[in-house]
Amino acid sequence: MAKIIIVTIVVVWLTWPGLILAQQHLIGGQIQKVTICCNGLEIKVGSPNGGTFLFVPKVSTLYPFYNIFTKGVWVLGTAYGKTVCLNVIATIPCTKSTLVTGGIINIIGTSSL
Repeated sequence: MAKIIIVTIVVVWLTWPGLILAQQHLIGGQIQKVTICCNGLEIKVGSPNGGTFLFVPKVSTLYPFYNIFTKGVWVLGTAYGKTVCLNVIATIPCTKSTLVTGGIINIIGTSSL
């Protein structure tokens, strides 16, 4: 019985990174809107691979030109999962949430615009 449990743990441990990478999807397009959240920045990206994504400090990796605050900048990267943006502007700050459909940004790079 112990061998089955150990084998199961090892298999899950070895395949976990692959499962996370398989769920990632691409981000690519111009930034249309940036909203400050209590848990990061909500970034709305236009086509061709657009959506709403959450940039989380110390989780998301930002590459040059480090320009995620400017509307019209082109971005390219990957995101995974689903999350919420905890709104700063609410009756009680950080209690109202908005669904972020694109997920958490894993890596993102920007243009120099």
